[in-house]
Amino acid sequence: MLLLLACLAKAESASDKSWKNLRHTIKESSYTVALRDGPCVTGHIESFNDKYLTIGSSKLDRKDVVRVGDGTSVDDHDPIYSGRSSWSDLQRSEPTKYERIHLELKNDVTRKCRTFTATEEEAICDGSRIGKSDVVRGFYIRLAPASEWEHYTARENVTLLAPRTWFDYALFPRIRVLLYDETLPQENDKVACKVP
Repeated sequence: MLLLLACLAKAESASDKSWKNLRHTIKESSYTVALRDGPCVTGHIESFNDKYLTIGSSKLDRKDVVRVGDGTSVDDHDPIYSGRSSWSDLQRSEPTKYERIHLELKNDVTRKCRTFTATEEEAICDGSRIGKSDVVRGFYIRLAPASEWEHYTARENVTLLAPRTWFDYALFPRIRVLLYDETLPQENDKVACKVP
């Protein structure tokens, strides 16, 4: 029983850390929030706390948020936050050269995958096969959303003035997005915006 409580507490803290990725969003950029009942809301993130997210004029309950994505998309690639556990989301994450997948395994080892693919039964991390049953959690490690200044320098084509973009984004902060947790119910349907 204590082990189950410890696992739930760790899963909750990993989910909470993923929710706190929203602090990297900027008011001048648009984000899209997919809700559990199907619709999406796109706009500027005005504020968030442990229970709510305000995007535009909509105050959304955290428990209703399935995914927060950059711009007008809630594609499987590039989420800022995921409010569910999904092996399928991990399968479809498609990390780029600036991104990684981190797998926490049952033997207390964390694998940091530069190349990653997955099937229903296993993950392939840098060429090594890892059974799905051996994975406790899967995180998508991505570049943090760009700051207001970085957006401006990109628009004006003067990225020399944005030091975090130097050295092929080596200085750019990363965020961890929890995509899969074996202790939580699995939701493997594809996230999509449904028109009411």
